[in-house]
Amino acid sequence: MGSRCAEEQEGLSFVAGNATDTSLPSGAYDVVFQKALIHHLPDPAKAFAEAKRLLAPGGTLIVQDRTMEDVRKPGSSEHLRGYFLRSFQNFWPLKNSVAPSRKLLLPLFARSGFLRYQRLN
Repeated sequence: MGSRCAEEQEGLSFVAGNATDTSLPSGAYDVVFQKALIHHLPDPAKAFAEAKRLLAPGGTLIVQDRTMEDVRKPGSSEHLRGYFLRSFQNFWPLKNSVAPSRKLLLPLFARSGFLRYQRLN
C-alpha cells in the first residue's frame, strides 16, 4: 500500500530494508519514519543511529510505537488495546518482553545523537 501511495505523490518514496543498515545515502532525507518497528529490535539504538545518519541537518525522526506505559493503559474509546489486554491476560508476558519503556528509550535517542524529544499523543 505504501508504494502505491508513493506513486501518487511527487518526491515521496517508500523503501523496505534493514532498519539498522539501510545502505541509503547519508544526510539525504528530511524525515525518517519508524512505525511499529522498535519493539521488534533487540537494540533499538542501532536503528536510531542509522536514522540519524540518514537525516539531513535539521531532519526529523518520527517513531510511532507502543511502550509499556501505553500497553498498560486501561481500555477506552481512544485506547482499544487496553480492552484486548484485559481480556487476554496470557498476552502480558509477551508484551513485557517486547514493548520498551520510555525510560529505556530516551537515553537511546540521546546516545544516537538526537538531543530534542517531543512526545505527541
